[in-house]
Amino acid sequence: MQQPDHLSVSNEVHIRSTVGPTRPAPGPAVDLHIDGGTFTAYLGEPLVDAINRARIELAQVCYHPQLGSIQTCDTCSVEIDGQIGRACGTPVAAGMVVRTQTVAARAAQRDAYDRIVSNHDLYCTVCDNNNGNCTVHNTLGVLGINHQTRPFQPKGFPKDDSNPFYRYDRTSASCADAAWRPARTCRSTKP
Repeated sequence: MQQPDHLSVSNEVHIRSTVGPTRPAPGPAVDLHIDGGTFTAYLGEPLVDAINRARIELAQVCYHPQLGSIQTCDTCSVEIDGQIGRACGTPVAAGMVVRTQTVAARAAQRDAYDRIVSNHDLYCTVCDNNNGNCTVHNTLGVLGINHQTRPFQPKGFPKDDSNPFYRYDRTSASCADAAWRPARTCRSTKP
């Protein structure tokens, strides 16, 4: 597996590339091309897993390697053989050409993220989850977004301060970050 030397990879991407999925590889090893490099992946596995193993930084708000593809946020949009598609929902095929940084791919990633944050009040500096472990906040840096283009529209949900250990605010980004994966975990583990 070749890796370009020019990529700076965040710690979150390093963690995703080393933790990896817990499911077995679905097929034989094949070569594919990502951002000009040639990498080995497994036929039929989610493309996003191959991108993560290649340690190429790609936004992925709703994806977690141990839970699989939810396909709800679209932040992992990439150009696959000339067409925009979700990396989490696309199975690897031999010889596919993937480009994560084209104008069209970046526009799709930013638009998807902007749709997500338009539902959340992004006051990260005063957020209880401002500890570097917020996927929603960290994705701002991955995508290089400085400002929302769709303004936040308050939904009128009351804040719940009844618990002495946490505050539940459905309009905060940390609430969104915390909601996707536990909900997916519950759905995935029910008998």
